[in-house]
Amino acid sequence: MSNDNRKSPSPNLVHFLHHEVNGKCPICSKKLVKKSKDRFHNLAEIAHIYPCNPKPEEETLLNGEERLGDDVNCEENLIALCKECHRVFDNPRTVEGYREMVALKRELIKQANLKRQRAECNIEIDFQDVLIWLHDADVYTDESIHLSLKALKVSDKVDTTVKPNLKFKITTNVTYYYLSIQQQLKILDTKGMYTSEIIRTQVKTYYLKLKKIGLTHNEIFHEMCNWILDSGIGKSIETCEIVVSFFIQDCEVFS
Repeated sequence: MSNDNRKSPSPNLVHFLHHEVNGKCPICSKKLVKKSKDRFHNLAEIAHIYPCNPKPEEETLLNGEERLGDDVNCEENLIALCKECHRVFDNPRTVEGYREMVALKRELIKQANLKRQRAECNIEIDFQDVLIWLHDADVYTDESIHLSLKALKVSDKVDTTVKPNLKFKITTNVTYYYLSIQQQLKILDTKGMYTSEIIRTQVKTYYLKLKKIGLTHNEIFHEMCNWILDSGIGKSIETCEIVVSFFIQDCEVFS
């Protein structure tokens, strides 16, 4: 009889895998925890992406396919699914289904790493003053319209992953808000020397970290917005998009 490679995941690992998918099946979005009275019931099943005890035909089927870790019981090869999606994935196992699950897990790992990186990279708390001002400001001026004639085109800075609608949003944000945000940063410097320079350096550093790990310009834009929002100083995702657009024009991002 062949050895069984299956190991029961620890409670901590189960909790981690639940958290990784935000408590929902990453395929069908079904909740993986049910509350009944004062108790919570786990509805998830921990699936092996590469089978822990592959049948001979599965070994042949998946020969040469990417493996997420050498140990079939490692967290990289495990994913929390609802019972039905787990059943569909396993029966019958297909190359297409396996590749899709590997890609899904890779994305979950990437998002977890980005979330961890966000928490490790700080942005000056004084920048909150700009975001609070921006949230309520009415900054439309004729002067800002003139800026668009002199500003470096967004299309010259971004790659092809940035679609036309996002280019338009960034360009519009720069046109309407660039000069006003620039002025607000100068005001911060009157309260504390080099504050705006520190903020610009922090933004540049985080951009370079994202560039280093190979994110596309589209991914970088949205991740920079999430970073500012998650820092606790962002008032809304819209204000975060405006300030990231500012830093694109200001050459801290996509330079």
